[in-house]
Amino acid sequence: MIYGLIFMVPIAPFGIFGNVFAVSHGMVALAYVIGLVAMAFTALSYAQMARAFPMAGSVYTYAGRGIAAPVGFIAGWAILLDYVLVPSLLYLVASAAMNSFVPVIPIWGWLVIFVLLNTVVNYLGIQMTARITRIMLVAELAVLAIFLVVGGVALAQGKAQTGALTPLFESSSFTWSVVLAAASVAVLSFLGFDGISTLAEENREDARRLGRSMVAALGVAAVLFVVQTWVAALLTPNRAKLIAEGDAAGSAFYDTAAFAGGQWLSVLTAVATAIAWGFANSLVAQAATSRLLFAMGRDRQLPASWLSSTPSTRCRSTPRSRSPPSR
Repeated sequence: MIYGLIFMVPIAPFGIFGNVFAVSHGMVALAYVIGLVAMAFTALSYAQMARAFPMAGSVYTYAGRGIAAPVGFIAGWAILLDYVLVPSLLYLVASAAMNSFVPVIPIWGWLVIFVLLNTVVNYLGIQMTARITRIMLVAELAVLAIFLVVGGVALAQGKAQTGALTPLFESSSFTWSVVLAAASVAVLSFLGFDGISTLAEENREDARRLGRSMVAALGVAAVLFVVQTWVAALLTPNRAKLIAEGDAAGSAFYDTAAFAGGQWLSVLTAVATAIAWGFANSLVAQAATSRLLFAMGRDRQLPASWLSSTPSTRCRSTPRSRSPPSR
């Protein structure tokens, strides 16, 4: 569950808050609630498939063994693109953010640092990755708690810029097209719980616990997302301008943090976002990618000689399911 929470990033809304706010006309919390409903069906489906096929590979394994090998091959490449391209984007965004605070190190320098650090941690094995993710989760939750406490104090001091229920429903702005468009952006914050399924062969417990951990991670993340966006939406300054012009700079949340508690809170939330995206999130994304490559290499869907094993893992050599599909 910790792995899934780190993959989703408990403070993920920090980075995309302004865009969701603008698209939803301020109904950010509602967008996340709708996103939760949609993702809940996916999480329940993953839980069933993880129980039926307790093997590494996630969607690749489920499609390949549940439908047919060629379908699994296509699904494997599709999710591989996701697992490769998304961390690449995270590295770039986080490197740019860190460069703004430490300009002496260029963006490409920060990118190299993030990639090397994550690669070393993952190479040392899943136990090391698990220890690091626990530490990072505690750190992210601590930053979130600081924001919520400071935000709560600001609200108590009368700094709210709108009514208490506006982040959930605004009658003058509500339309299904607006809310669903915002939910399509907000739902990106939930992506990552599926990464838990890639650790199926390193799970020592009943396969049903793997599914429960996915559902639990999604539920915990949803509560955190709704609470933090609710508080932020109440304190967002220049609401009309943000809705009309959007958040091209991606700084709306940090501006809100500065309004609530001062510049120190803005810097804290911005740096936490950069580290969470560039290190913690990308770390577990690399781990998920390696297990997907392992599963596809073992089934000879990719070169098996150097992909059919992972360093310092306890992946079983013989799958607990049907024979691997052949091309």
